[in-house]
Amino acid sequence: MAADEFTIPHLAVTGSMGPGTDLLEVEEVIERMTLKGEWLRKNLSGCSAEDLAIISGKGNSMTPTFNDGDLLLVDCGVRRVEIDGVYVLSALGRLFIKTVRQRLDGSYEISSDNPSVKTVDVLNGDHEVLIHGRVVWAWNGKKL
Repeated sequence: MAADEFTIPHLAVTGSMGPGTDLLEVEEVIERMTLKGEWLRKNLSGCSAEDLAIISGKGNSMTPTFNDGDLLLVDCGVRRVEIDGVYVLSALGRLFIKTVRQRLDGSYEISSDNPSVKTVDVLNGDHEVLIHGRVVWAWNGKKL
């Protein structure tokens, strides 16, 4: 591998773009993808290559942002919502991929992007929600 290339793990994790998937107890790497540092700097400024991982999305609740089966590049160094975006999060033992927006009252809204299955939840502290990372790229040609 060249000096300006980074190997990104593709995890066996499937993030649900729907009702949620069970959390895996161990992060298993199923393959690795090599990305050039030039591409990372050009497309993902502010991300550290060491914090990046690839997961698969499953379901249609995030269409048209991305589709069932798309590979998603996740910045796992992001553990808090500081900007609106698409996040990998877990609640009640399930893993989700959802859009997260901060509302004017300071609470956070979690939603699906697909208008035909639009779901909206507001985090009110009733249950713990963990942020596992922010989706920064989908391998469908759309920067997030």
